[in-house]
Amino acid sequence: PRHRFLGWPMDEDDVRAAVDHGHETLAKDGWLVLASDGLTDFVDDPAGAIRDAAMFAILAGHAADPDLQDALRPTAVRLVDDLIDAACDGGAGDNVAVVALRGTVESWDGGWRVSDSDEAEARRQGSAAGDDKDLRQASAAEDAGRLRSTHAVDLDPADRFRGCLLGGAIGDALGAGIEHDSLRRIRRRFGPDGLVDPAPAYGRDSAITDDTQMTLFTAEALLRTFTRAAERGVPGDAVWQLDQAYARWLRTQGERSLRWPNPGDRSTVERLLAGPDARRGPGRTCIAAMRGSVAGTPDEPTNSSKGCGGVMRVAPVGLMVEDLDDAMGLAHRAAALTHGHPTGRYAAGAFAGLIALLRGGAPLSIAVAVVAEELGYAEGADETCEALIRARGLLGEAIAPSAELVQSRGEGWVADEALAIGVSCALLARDFEHGVLLAVNHGGDSDSTGAIAGALLGMMFGAEAIPERWLDGLEHANEIADIADDLHAAASEDGDPDVLGERWQARWPAE
Repeated sequence: PRHRFLGWPMDEDDVRAAVDHGHETLAKDGWLVLASDGLTDFVDDPAGAIRDAAMFAILAGHAADPDLQDALRPTAVRLVDDLIDAACDGGAGDNVAVVALRGTVESWDGGWRVSDSDEAEARRQGSAAGDDKDLRQASAAEDAGRLRSTHAVDLDPADRFRGCLLGGAIGDALGAGIEHDSLRRIRRRFGPDGLVDPAPAYGRDSAITDDTQMTLFTAEALLRTFTRAAERGVPGDAVWQLDQAYARWLRTQGERSLRWPNPGDRSTVERLLAGPDARRGPGRTCIAAMRGSVAGTPDEPTNSSKGCGGVMRVAPVGLMVEDLDDAMGLAHRAAALTHGHPTGRYAAGAFAGLIALLRGGAPLSIAVAVVAEELGYAEGADETCEALIRARGLLGEAIAPSAELVQSRGEGWVADEALAIGVSCALLARDFEHGVLLAVNHGGDSDSTGAIAGALLGMMFGAEAIPERWLDGLEHANEIADIADDLHAAASEDGDPDVLGERWQARWPAE
């Protein structure tokens, strides 16, 4: 292969030894490999090694402060782009692999983190020079916190599932009270920091909206699909179940579906949500599409909408379907039931794909890169792919994330903008609270962007990281947690022994 020397200088003998073996030395505390052959001579797990290389680059991209960069010893902020260019220029094509042997990052089964010694050194370096000691220390600490926030941590899987559904509901409830408000009005109402606790909406504080309602109906459809498959020994038709579940949601809104005039008896979720105040700002596209006599499909859409209503409801798909392609494909078809524009469908697939990768232990930064690459080959996915690239690009721009910075990604009314805002805020977050507040305090579709960010952050940090003051007042919090536990039981290889028992059958029947 053709070689390019990138990154930090090393001892000449080490460089020569690496290049003589068809490799390329790139980092002071480790080395990277760019080779078209011989990879298995150096690593036992090529796929894991490629993931390690991407991880090294992500660290570099986070370290905006020069002293923090030096403390972490990154290869270069644009390492990934350089490696891609080198691979393409060398003509090696699909045979190129990249390997990083890391010196400043530690790994363990199921997650990644910055090593304690490196984080301490980053904080020390960040406050060592200049008169603005406190400011530099705060900046370094914030960057170190952001590094942690984008990396998977070792959590109880069940806590991740609860975090995803509860986090999405919290983001939805926080955004509900300020949806449609401009950023200026939000600050006039709540002060310069904007909203920090739920504001009244739909007659109460911490009310959920159609975003959480449809998410719970998505979960119900997947759980009933699981029951049907377990009972009959053959895969169930999840899209059929989803369409019927959304018809039950439509019934809670006081409407009827022509294609599902009787979508079954009141289900678990319908009984939970039905009532005189169940109409919580439903999207006109979802209402109109579910009223219709024909369900939309990717090949035969029933409208041209790319609103965010197909995105905000599909997090349970990523929880239940661990395979990336399958998760993205099912969410794509689920969104097509109501949203005909390719962006409305691909953004839903991307969101479910991110949830699936986070479930598997990937850091969010890596997950975003992987999903963007998957979308890069799909016709009609350019807006969604660009949304993810823009979201990830914020990491290099922001030391102090702001509402104005988030708002530069759009208002969230359309699918790609909602995805970009939700992902950006999760990537930039120091912790769950910081990320969700960042996602809702903007002039736009605050409940949907909050729901997307909250679900991602809940996967990253778990339900234990959600502030108690928010959970205590959240509408239907206990029931949402129970549904998350049932999703986990169904999705786990060593699932709950009560799965398919009497309680389960009463809650999630096959028909």
